[in-house]
Amino acid sequence: MLSSTHRFIKITLLIYLVITLDRQILSAFQTPSGLSKEDILLKEAGKDGKEKWLTASVRGGIHSVAVSGLLNIAQMPKELKTLHEANCHYIALAGKHFVRIYLVRPSEKQKLLFVEKIFSQNTVRAVTFSGNNGYVAYGDYDGEVFLYKITGHKSKRKHNQRIHRKRLHIGRVNSVKISQDNKILVSGGADGSVKAWNLKTWQSYTLHRHQNSVTQVLISSNYIVSTSYDRTIMIYDMRTREKRLLGLKSGDKISLHSHWISGASISEDGKTVLSSGYDRQVIQWTLVDRDTVTSSTVGRHFASIYRMFQSSKGDLLVSIDLDGTVRVWKAGAVSSSSRREKGLVTGMGISPDGTRRYSIDNRGELRVQSLN
Repeated sequence: MLSSTHRFIKITLLIYLVITLDRQILSAFQTPSGLSKEDILLKEAGKDGKEKWLTASVRGGIHSVAVSGLLNIAQMPKELKTLHEANCHYIALAGKHFVRIYLVRPSEKQKLLFVEKIFSQNTVRAVTFSGNNGYVAYGDYDGEVFLYKITGHKSKRKHNQRIHRKRLHIGRVNSVKISQDNKILVSGGADGSVKAWNLKTWQSYTLHRHQNSVTQVLISSNYIVSTSYDRTIMIYDMRTREKRLLGLKSGDKISLHSHWISGASISEDGKTVLSSGYDRQVIQWTLVDRDTVTSSTVGRHFASIYRMFQSSKGDLLVSIDLDGTVRVWKAGAVSSSSRREKGLVTGMGISPDGTRRYSIDNRGELRVQSLN
């Protein structure tokens, strides 16, 4: 009897100690006033107290970032409509087993408001928003692509509305994009394939097979573009279903990449393409007609260019090299250049109004910087 009483007392004391310790830990990590547990508070960084950028460390590290278009109140879930204001937009951060979606409001420049968290069985490598900003899609390291509706139900996993999932690649998905009319999802993988997924019929098909890993896919109103480590650029016209490959033929009026192509952008009319590569070049391609292409080098970095990103309007480009230099391009020319002191920039998004860039690095840091 005494032994049973002693065991009961020991168990009761143990439970009390666990609860007390848990409360102390929670209080030690309490968030600032007005900030929920899942919101991100951005801190000012710079020299001499002068603000140059805003930063935050994200739990679990970040492998990919995406920025939505401008939100109108009709596109937002019921739970978020009261938070709507002009020029607000979503930002998605993806990493090991998660995709987190935040709301960015111009009136709260140093705060990212938590919207929803989606659990992933595998590490997420690529993430994107739909044209109407109502859906988010991501690709993982196992070759699967997922499409979710944004519900704004915070971290309640049972409320996550998965619309569909499909294995499109063998191995890692490197890039995903959704068309502005929300009818087509395009993905590129480490297996070299470029896949198109019809979001109405759920049928998928292969647009092209590169000879090496796909680094980026893009989709405009009429064109699909992919870049690859095989040093070629694929352009697919969705109206005529014609496909062109750039980078195969050299000539007097042709400049080619001598190393992997890391990214690209395309004009709305499909006649001008800018590409970046590990050979440090930014090349502009001009598609004169169906049979004639010219290209020339319009700029260089001092180190291999790791990625190129295009704003939603298409008028702004950002290139990043392995040395940490970030360059902003307007009308095919460098408009500004900045240098990151630490960390390799692994992903970037541009706000829909073109005033801010969101970058992530290999240390799990999110950085927000003005483009004005």
